[in-house]
Amino acid sequence: MFLNGYIANFNADFGSTTRSQYRICDPNAKFPGDPVTEPFSTRRFCIDTKRIPLPLNSSTGEPTLAYPLTTLGLLQWGLVQSTKLGAEPKRLKAYSDWIDKIWPAN
Repeated sequence: MFLNGYIANFNADFGSTTRSQYRICDPNAKFPGDPVTEPFSTRRFCIDTKRIPLPLNSSTGEPTLAYPLTTLGLLQWGLVQSTKLGAEPKRLKAYSDWIDKIWPAN
């Protein structure tokens, strides 16, 4: 119930947005006191330059969360885990479609 509500809120807030409404992360920018560049910073408010698939676990062949974390990586991981937890397919489709719209396949 909470998972489906969260996904519904995400879809309502972001589902109609387009890539041009977001700022692309600057790979050379750093925040004061942050050891990593903007695409990997926990304080970022930007989207990744391009789509990079989640890496696969060498033992299971399943997608795994990679570090350092990126915006796209967290969203892809959310989709994988929400699917495993049994979120409603229609909500997941809207979420997945938004990811595909913001980061089209290469």
